[in-house]
Amino acid sequence: MQYTIWLTYACNLKCTYCYEEEEKRNLYLSKAKAKQLLAYIKSRSITYSDNDISIVLHGGEPMLNYDILCYIVKEVKSWDSNVTISMTTNGTLINEDNIEFILENIDDLSISLDGVAQVHNANRKYKNGKGSFADASKNVIKILERKRDTIARMTVTHETVGNIYDNVIFLHELGFRFISPIINQYDAGWNEETMAILEEQLLQLTNFCNHQAENLHIGMLEKAKYRRKSSCCPGMTLNIDTQGDIYPCVYVVGDVRFKMGNVIDGIDKEKLSEINHINNKELEQCKTCFWKDYCHGYRCKLLNFAISGKYEPGYAACRLEHALLKTYKQCAVCAE
Repeated sequence: MQYTIWLTYACNLKCTYCYEEEEKRNLYLSKAKAKQLLAYIKSRSITYSDNDISIVLHGGEPMLNYDILCYIVKEVKSWDSNVTISMTTNGTLINEDNIEFILENIDDLSISLDGVAQVHNANRKYKNGKGSFADASKNVIKILERKRDTIARMTVTHETVGNIYDNVIFLHELGFRFISPIINQYDAGWNEETMAILEEQLLQLTNFCNHQAENLHIGMLEKAKYRRKSSCCPGMTLNIDTQGDIYPCVYVVGDVRFKMGNVIDGIDKEKLSEINHINNKELEQCKTCFWKDYCHGYRCKLLNFAISGKYEPGYAACRLEHALLKTYKQCAVCAE
């Protein structure tokens, strides 16, 4: 079972593509609320005989609530369960005082780094407008010296899509073996021209991985290659916000229309049933698509809603699926 815990909505950066609302920025998880949510998670794991627990520390920038981060980690590490802890950070707040704790206790660490300095700094800026690349990359080098499986989380917009190949190569040369390019679906600038560029960049990357870099793992390409039938399943992944409220999806946290309960009263079964009904809806525009049972756009109806106010996948989600499928087919033919 996976539990995503929101340590804070606050962030020390002001990225151009951040989807968090400004009015939530000063909310932090308190120690009292942290105790309640840990008690809830532990009780639930006992009730359902769940000995494999995944804890995702989320934000905002989770390192801004470092004391509570440490408290949660120490508590769950003491449980008689198999607990895996994950965290995504912008990397700027890593320092000599906290790097040891992070490296020793965070099992799956992702750092948001978009590529070369010019690309990264265009979007990932401090609130004063200064780019964050110098601080983040300095800390990345220290981390990669000791934790080689650290993941680079690389956000891609329609403006940076033509740099995907160069940015991945740069991150690989920096020391990353695991790179996860993420298409920003909130970006309204995607069109056929930029999607064609995406396809060309993905093909270049696939050829590079196949012939020159066997130890490089690119999340987007591997997900396309090993896609399975799946559906969104609220109740199997729970998101707990700074107030202890429970939501089914990271993208709708804070939207009370999708609140399923809280860590004191538990999950409202009627609300869970309502959300499951949404996720099981047949979408008219997808009815005849052979790929729909494998498609993230079809599966992630709450993400679609967060982006557009509709449960149907938007242009970027649908076109991305076809781009990934096309890339995989082209590479399969080349390999024959």
